[in-house]
Amino acid sequence: MQHKHPVFRSLTDPLLFLKVPYQFFILSCIVGVVCIVILNFRLMAIGLMLVLHIIGIIMTRKDPRWFEIVRLRFVRNEMDFSSKGRRYLA
Repeated sequence: MQHKHPVFRSLTDPLLFLKVPYQFFILSCIVGVVCIVILNFRLMAIGLMLVLHIIGIIMTRKDPRWFEIVRLRFVRNEMDFSSKGRRYLA
């Protein structure tokens, strides 16, 4: 059953900025700034940011939480407080 009430959708959908997840938008801006400042590729940076943004929009239409899934798949949690990680706290 899919809920169409706007309050329900706004409370359950992830935070989007310009139709992409907020964290993905920040990441694409960082990539663009690195290309502009460090590599001095202004035109390439604008094109790269635009291509990344379009890919992000397409992926968000398929699954609004795709970036969280990708992030959890490739980024490991360094602050592991499980029984295996407790030896570092003592």
